[in-house]
Amino acid sequence: MADRAQSGHITAIEGDTVSTISELLSLSDLPPELVLGVPEEVSKANSGQFFIFGQYAHLPSGHHVFCLSAPTGEDIAGRTVFTTNLQILGAGELPNLPPEPCNGIPHAEQAWVNRIVAGGEEVYAPVQQMLEAVQARRARSYSSERLVSAHFKPEWMPSKKKRGVIRLAFFATALALLALLIWRIMR
Repeated sequence: MADRAQSGHITAIEGDTVSTISELLSLSDLPPELVLGVPEEVSKANSGQFFIFGQYAHLPSGHHVFCLSAPTGEDIAGRTVFTTNLQILGAGELPNLPPEPCNGIPHAEQAWVNRIVAGGEEVYAPVQQMLEAVQARRARSYSSERLVSAHFKPEWMPSKKKRGVIRLAFFATALALLALLIWRIMR
């Protein structure tokens, strides 16, 4: 749940039980590259628009953590706050995407959580790409967005290279080689 009052407490809701995140999970088990929320560079790059930031990490205990964070309004100082859906998964357990609705959420927060649950295919596309990488690779931590300025970077992030750019470079190289070959033949 978003900390709109800037209390410094991370509230966790599991079913009808309200507690703190540290009561559900040992925060020292989380890898340093896993951010509970959204890194500043992702927030700035997506300022003013709705987005979902996804993370996935393998824990030393054999469990896995899957996080979905999205902007959910402002705190008392007018800064953007984020709500995170944190899923603690056992071995072989798959994450819920979109996440399942939770019953214990206060009425004032429910509209924000509903927006995350109903995110849509386009909003979830980067998260889906990350989950495909989780199934295909053996990295310890994953992020749905490329992080450049983060001190601790996930082991897997989406590549900046676009396939279209690579294809264009291939065609340009092929044309240059063809032109060189024609020039040599014509000499």
